[in-house]
Amino acid sequence: MPTNILLLPTTISSFMNAISRSASEGATQGGGAVTIKALGCLYAVDPQEEAREEFAIPEIARLEDLLEVDGILLLLRDAGDATRAIRFLKQAANLPEHRLFIGKLGSVFVVPGAASQGPGDWGKELAYEMMKLGMIVAELPYRFLIGNELDGADGKAAAGPSLVQLVAARMHARHIAALTRRIDPERCSQAELIG
Repeated sequence: MPTNILLLPTTISSFMNAISRSASEGATQGGGAVTIKALGCLYAVDPQEEAREEFAIPEIARLEDLLEVDGILLLLRDAGDATRAIRFLKQAANLPEHRLFIGKLGSVFVVPGAASQGPGDWGKELAYEMMKLGMIVAELPYRFLIGNELDGADGKAAAGPSLVQLVAARMHARHIAALTRRIDPERCSQAELIG
């Protein structure tokens, strides 16, 4: 039975749509049933981009959507995206059903080379917010990044994401879907000593 994976891009653009499609392909390869929804409070959508045929605006995610899936993969481009994602996760902690997050897998994919600075502290803060919810946090294996020239991958290029960025998104999502299949959230929550 496939696991349910929620991909959450934090920006609506043709660039992030391409990243989301690549991540969706990877999660499907890893055995996941994929849903793509976007976080609210997003950048304005450029009308020229919206008019393009391949451009699709995903449904906006609700906090409750996080409860209905087995794995969550945030797709980020920069520190502004991270700020919105952190706010979203902090709001999720206030849900009455917050205990249902225990044992779910959470992960953050930062588009390599797209941010002017690396993920740094905000990447750690996102992982920390997921762990506070009781999620198991996993990331893209470091070995994938070795040997790839990511500094030259400019995420703001009009041509769209580079091949390295697309492959990284696909591999990360496949890795997360495969790990999520190995985790039984029901067993994890039963093992917890919840008062």
